Amino acid sequence: DDLVSSNDVDVIKIDVEGAELNVLLLIFRKTIGWHKPSDYISLSQFQKATGLGRTQVVLSLKSLELKRLINIKKERDPNGESEVNCYSINILMPPNPERVVSKNELGSTKSELGGSSENELGGSTKS
Repeated sequence: DDLVSSNDVDVIKIDVEGAELNVLLLIFRKTIGWHKPSDYISLSQFQKATGLGRTQVVLSLKSLELKRLINIKKERDPNGESEVNCYSINILMPPNPERVVSKNELGSTKSELGGSSENELGGSTKS
């Protein structure tokens, strides 16, 4: 049984393109595509699979989370050795079409990258 039917996909309308779309599709493949509710995906896996740079991946993840398209949960890895991000597609709550993701909300990527990097979006993104 498919979790999402092709009829459902026909009515899904989201405002995602470019880097965000590549990141969203990777999460979709690694979770729904393998019939899993969530998966641990490293930034290096995102980079390798999408061809995006680290900053683009981090900004895309933040934006997708703010648009409520994905859930990001910080957990201990299965070995209990370090904290990792666990990603899932948010199929239970549709995106809010009135939501505007501002440059301030995305902010700096300092904590994720170990250095400061300004937001590359240059403005707001409508969701």
